[in-house]
Amino acid sequence: MRLIIAFMLILITPLASSAQIKIPNFTYSHGEVFFSGLDGQIYLINSYDKEYICLTQMIEIDLDGYIRIQYQLSEEYYPILENGTKYIIIPGSDHVFLLTDSKRIDQTFRPNESTFIASIEANKYLLETLNGRIIEYKPDNLLTRFFATDKEFRYELLPSGIPWAISKNDISVAELSISFTGPVEGIVLLNGFVDLKRTKLFYENSRIKSIEVEDVYTKKRVIVQLEDGVVFHDISFPFTTDKIIIRIKDVYCGSRFTDVCISAILPFFNDEMIRKANIFVVKDDYVSSGSFLKEYSEIEF
Repeated sequence: MRLIIAFMLILITPLASSAQIKIPNFTYSHGEVFFSGLDGQIYLINSYDKEYICLTQMIEIDLDGYIRIQYQLSEEYYPILENGTKYIIIPGSDHVFLLTDSKRIDQTFRPNESTFIASIEANKYLLETLNGRIIEYKPDNLLTRFFATDKEFRYELLPSGIPWAISKNDISVAELSISFTGPVEGIVLLNGFVDLKRTKLFYENSRIKSIEVEDVYTKKRVIVQLEDGVVFHDISFPFTTDKIIIRIKDVYCGSRFTDVCISAILPFFNDEMIRKANIFVVKDDYVSSGSFLKEYSEIEF
């Protein structure tokens, strides 16, 4: 069936400029439709009809640091977006991507049991007592934030969860040790306390500003600066390894709490991992290379 897309957009006034959050390069596929991040812009691309629209001007970065898009569609059929719905987008290269709305946030999903992490340990984590109940912000929490879907991206983020968190007094000594099921060339990290039902927790808690990753075997290290916003950060290694140690070098201070949080970690997926996870990845050279900007027609709004 020929896919027909017609847009009637409602522009919204950003609470913060889109330039204040660095949009990573990414490609997320849903059949013949792609979301693509390229050179700081976000595009929606219909590869069947060879059309695209730039969504960047519709981006609202809310006061909690989340990227949101809201627009109206015509009554023509479109398989991803619903008329008048406001969406949260968490982009993050080709490895993981989140597009969700309030209805999906309220659904219940079972965490995926295989994120290709064999073990995860930390010498420090936070304990908190709330209403007589002890909450453990232990590193194991990082293993339960994703669930597998029948969509064409790797894993989807569970709406709510407890992060790994440490006290500000432990920043200089805290170490997070991760063993993977095989050699990896990098990780995807979701920084801060990300909870789609309690979005204020992101800025209220501290986030990592600078992170060090060390190969346990060779002692080679890489230090990476992270942009402050709700995005999946790609951290590439200058080595291949199956065991790393993560250390926090600097933080963005929280507006209310001093605890430092990480919400999720995944390894970069290689071809073998993709096969084992039964993931069907759709690729389009015109999309990934940016050639669609020259070859496809732009839909104006």
